Amino acid sequence: MQVKIITVDDHPLIRSGIRLTLLSRKEAYELVGEASSGKELLSLLRKGIKPDVVLLDVIMPEMSGIEVVKILRREYPEIAILMLSSESNQKTILELMKIGIDGYISKNYTNYELFQAINNVKDGFEYF
Repeated sequence: MQVKIITVDDHPLIRSGIRLTLLSRKEAYELVGEASSGKELLSLLRKGIKPDVVLLDVIMPEMSGIEVVKILRREYPEIAILMLSSESNQKTILELMKIGIDGYISKNYTNYELFQAINNVKDGFEYF
């Protein structure tokens, strides 16, 4: 069974790269949605799109990844949250861990590490 994923990043090139990466393993992963903001993500979820995992950028306009995580934990606790960021500030990571993310991965990681992180959080394990 494929892991259903929504990716949320305000940079189109990042979303495109993730899309192509997931397509390279389409037997294992299905991209069920893309959003450029937290508000777009919440709209997709409220329309009934239900991912197993959300790949969520930390820094976005309008609504930060931290704000989005708080809403997801309250309204959609069954969705695994894997944060993606080019920033690996330990203070930010600790704050995200406190509010309940399942994993964190740097945008500098390889495709293999992304797949490993997705599988871990989907299976109920943390990935940091």
